[in-house]
Amino acid sequence: METWLTYLAAFLMAGATAYTFSSSTPLLKMMSAATSFLTGVAALLFLVVSFVTIASGTASLRKNRLGGRTVRITIFWAVVTTVILSILGVILANGIPQIFPVSSSAGGNYTEVLSSFTSSIDALDSGSIIGKFFLPLVFAAFILGAALTPSSDVIRPAYTVMNSFSEAVYRIQRTAAYFGAFYVYVAGTAFFLNIWQEKTAFVSPEPFVALALSVLLVIMVVLPLLYAIFTGFRKNPYGVVGRGLAGLLTAFLSSNIYASSLMGESLSRSNMGIQKRISSTATPLSILIARGGTAFVSTLTTVTLLKTLGAEISTFALVILALTISGLSLVSSFFPGVEIAVVSVFAIRFLNINVYGAEAAIVALLPILNGFAIMIDVLISFMASAIVGARTKTDAKIPLKDTI
Repeated sequence: METWLTYLAAFLMAGATAYTFSSSTPLLKMMSAATSFLTGVAALLFLVVSFVTIASGTASLRKNRLGGRTVRITIFWAVVTTVILSILGVILANGIPQIFPVSSSAGGNYTEVLSSFTSSIDALDSGSIIGKFFLPLVFAAFILGAALTPSSDVIRPAYTVMNSFSEAVYRIQRTAAYFGAFYVYVAGTAFFLNIWQEKTAFVSPEPFVALALSVLLVIMVVLPLLYAIFTGFRKNPYGVVGRGLAGLLTAFLSSNIYASSLMGESLSRSNMGIQKRISSTATPLSILIARGGTAFVSTLTTVTLLKTLGAEISTFALVILALTISGLSLVSSFFPGVEIAVVSVFAIRFLNINVYGAEAAIVALLPILNGFAIMIDVLISFMASAIVGARTKTDAKIPLKDTI
């Protein structure tokens, strides 16, 4: 059975379970603890396996002289999507005025509230580990991959061995994708129970409905249009959305781009026909620089918060805010799970705006805010790999019956 169907079924079952046991605090604690543990394991596993896939992919791309083109296309796609989505966030926040909801963390000390939230969602401290080691690991893997380029008979055996290791890693990722529906059920149950018991979304549903519709606009209209432009209108963008649905659901519920990327690379290869070497390089590069979803939701959040506090913001100031958040999104990969809170607060403090401690209200809403942001980021990553495949003419059409 295809992952898009099993994951969707798991998501709906999670909603049904949460509805049935909506007042069960023990179930929430149990599912939240399980989600925290599984997310940490998946994120740390991706940290380990990505070294092998990046090195192998880099060597393979350099062998066929596709490395430079892959990097250039990915970077250009990242810049365009981040800037456009940041500006779109300003337009939507300004055009559809909403009151920022008063959450359970409102009025608290931002640093203490964020620290408490981070510890609750990251039992293995994977965020701290990844924040310290992922960027150096990517650079080291690129260097090793460049050294492994089979330019002579002496180095070819080493290249073959690394390529074989990469194939084994992709089997691990494929297995993770098969059993990821269980994670979606556990994480989904915790997510829905948390929303029900936190109550903010029920007391003030309008901002969340507006946010969901805005995200839907990005996923179904804006990004598909940009994808079509980048591929010369020769590729169907909704094929990427549909075949990557399992990854999008995982991203939404985990709020962790590293955990969702563990199966994302396998989905790119098996469902979208993207070559392993392209997915292995475009995906980690996208994690670092293609954070249009984080920029979009952070812009919406920041502008809505400022307007709720009664701030009068000029058009010029809004543009500066959008560009600032676009730039700050580049550091979001160091703070997995809390990107929206970090980027929004960094932007507020960088621009020397006093919000009188109101930034703490963002933290309790992170499961929703960050979930939507990472879902868009993962779709941008999928599209980055697909665009590179289309532009280099190395992609293949996978029959629906052969997808995972």
